[in-house]
Amino acid sequence: MGIAIRQSSGNLAWLLSILLLGVAPMAYAAESPRKVLVVVSSADSLTLQGGKKHPTGFFLNELGVPVKALIDAGYEPVFADPLGNKPAMDEISDNPSYFGKDEKKYAMIKSLVTELPGLKHPLPLEKVAAGDLKQYAAVFIPGGHAPMEDLWKQPALGRILHHFHDLHKPTALICHGPIALLSSLTDPQRLVSALEQGKNVQAEKMPWIYAGYQITVFSDAEEKPTDVPTWLGGKMRFFPEDALRAAGAKVTEAPPGQSNVVNDRELITGQNPQSDEELAAQLLNALKH
Repeated sequence: MGIAIRQSSGNLAWLLSILLLGVAPMAYAAESPRKVLVVVSSADSLTLQGGKKHPTGFFLNELGVPVKALIDAGYEPVFADPLGNKPAMDEISDNPSYFGKDEKKYAMIKSLVTELPGLKHPLPLEKVAAGDLKQYAAVFIPGGHAPMEDLWKQPALGRILHHFHDLHKPTALICHGPIALLSSLTDPQRLVSALEQGKNVQAEKMPWIYAGYQITVFSDAEEKPTDVPTWLGGKMRFFPEDALRAAGAKVTEAPPGQSNVVNDRELITGQNPQSDEELAAQLLNALKH
């Protein structure tokens, strides 16, 4: 009887060791990160030619619609910006017209965005870049003109984008957000300075991880008609479509105001505010694979 008990105890120990060393690690490995890094601009104005400033920030629907979709799907948005300051919302976007004139949807998204604790206290990009990037399943960058002021020249953001590119993790950007892809260049300032001076940019001399990618961004057809003093109060220093083409991207575009989302490898890009729901859906789909 004593032997039987000892054998039973041995078998139990063996089974426990199998469970602990076999099943548990497999179950743990099957789990995927449930956090999505949301990168916004720290800027509350866009510098125009001659130094004039135009108030700006993130676009309400471009941030709120995808973030709500992520939260509804069980993901936790983690916000970051260059300075770790509370980002500004572009007042122009605070309008039901960007929600198909649906007052209820507009109010719901505005309430959600206003109450997001992480958006009130975003992490500094340098801290995020120096931390554990593997905890994030994807990165998302909304638009508004603000990214044209600072995100394209952030080395920390460039390192973050390299991480997601190397691991083939979903990288979603909308409207002016794709300008942030320039931060992954070794010297984005050289490219932008050349554009500001009207010089030809030789993209082949600027190696870029997104060279040859099919992407979309707020188009020249949508941007340049607004580039008059009565709209921005001055002229833009450079345009997102021109800059991304010069860097080596293959930019595709739909007619102004029409939803357009382009997928190429890990990149998911939306052309304009009207692309918010389609981009959110395609980001969630990419997170399933």
